[in-house]
Amino acid sequence: MRLAKGYNSILVSLVLAFSILFSGQNIALAEDQQPTKDLVPAMTDFDKPAPIVISESAHYGSGGRNDYGWKAFDDSVDFNHLDFWYVYATTPPEGGHFLKVDFGSTEKKKVNQITITPLFHNDSVKSLIKDWKLYGSNDNTTWALVTEGKLENDRIPVTVETNNKKYFRYYRINVLNSYYDPTGSSVGIMELEMIGDTLINTDPDPTPDPTPAGERALLVIKMISGLEKEFDLSSTEVESFINWYNNRADGRGNETYIFEKNFNKGPFTSRKDYVAFNKIQSFEVMEYSK
Repeated sequence: MRLAKGYNSILVSLVLAFSILFSGQNIALAEDQQPTKDLVPAMTDFDKPAPIVISESAHYGSGGRNDYGWKAFDDSVDFNHLDFWYVYATTPPEGGHFLKVDFGSTEKKKVNQITITPLFHNDSVKSLIKDWKLYGSNDNTTWALVTEGKLENDRIPVTVETNNKKYFRYYRINVLNSYYDPTGSSVGIMELEMIGDTLINTDPDPTPDPTPAGERALLVIKMISGLEKEFDLSSTEVESFINWYNNRADGRGNETYIFEKNFNKGPFTSRKDYVAFNKIQSFEVMEYSK
């Protein structure tokens, strides 16, 4: 049983700014920008460096050789040093053999891209990954499908945009089958990168999105077009907008948010400003008290 060396490296150099801070600080929610950071550092073991923990459905081990799952996250594509995850002739669990990443109780990640470097089996010159699915979870029990795909029988690394809007503590990639083994009993990945951004919490079970403490706030919304919109709102109105934004990021609610303008109505009975979710680049909340 031999595995062939064959892969190319690619460089992902894109930009995503995403930070969530209230009380007069910027809230950068740039949906149109791109991420830069590989969320998983170079792993040297299943739980090193902390707090990342890698787990697997199985791995090939024989004659002192162990193709552990964490080796798919070691930032190396050195075939000669067996820097890959490989499963051989092992019946897969329901849903296929998998690699799982636990980012820890105080951090959640929003994976926007993944880059998969395929592993090839030399006996037939066939890739050990074909159909795959990426899932996310916050309780390690209920899993939401983030994205899925099918790789060609090619050695070139593939980067896939996820269109993911949610933060998860856990991510799991399931390999359903491979070009070498359609049953999915023999699969493998040379290298896997998860690219996106981080929501850091100091409390393992925080209360999300606290209500602004001031009586009123100036909400400044920067649009993708570069236009800025300003709204003088009560703390309740700001909370309503933030709740709408978060719900919309989860795929729920209306595509647009309506701001009632109660000033300079002129001859009109009402004035309304409609703001579309997918046109928002960032917004800032500046609280004040009268």
